[in-house]
Amino acid sequence: MHWNNAATALTITEKGIYTDTAPCSLSIIYTNHNALLIHTGIPEVSVLSRQFDYNYCNSYLTSFKDATNQVQPEDLAIAFMESIPAYARILLCGTTSRNIFTINTYADQEVVLTLNRKHFCLNISLLLNKPRKRSTQKNAVLSTTITLNTVSGQFYFTLLKPLFEKLIPVLLKHAITRVTA
Repeated sequence: MHWNNAATALTITEKGIYTDTAPCSLSIIYTNHNALLIHTGIPEVSVLSRQFDYNYCNSYLTSFKDATNQVQPEDLAIAFMESIPAYARILLCGTTSRNIFTINTYADQEVVLTLNRKHFCLNISLLLNKPRKRSTQKNAVLSTTITLNTVSGQFYFTLLKPLFEKLIPVLLKHAITRVTA
């Protein structure tokens, strides 16, 4: 899977990250259960890459082993929603209900969840690539975009941004752990 034409190959070892400057596909070599998270841009193949009206975006890439090749994007989306703590659901929409998102887009490799409120609109994309031949490794990319609709939404997000930036990668790790357990 090609993330974009300018992607750089990464080789991840226990001692660090080595890069190669030649354009190629981005891949991560899975080394242990504590897979690395890489902060990246929104992949070109994502539905969110065609959305231009957002005020904030963030994207994280990780890899995991799927020995049975059964993990689908919807499994990852369900695990992600179940991983959201009650306090985060209360901050986002004032309820502890687990069903705070609606499915905006459902495709072969991607599920986009949307939380649309008066002051902001949050889109979360969970993109899962298909493994290469004879490989049990899959790459998962979680991308978020936020559109702030009002001044109070901008103020609210300014307060929540530090928590949001810490919480999203943790939720991705929890979701991966749930689907691979």
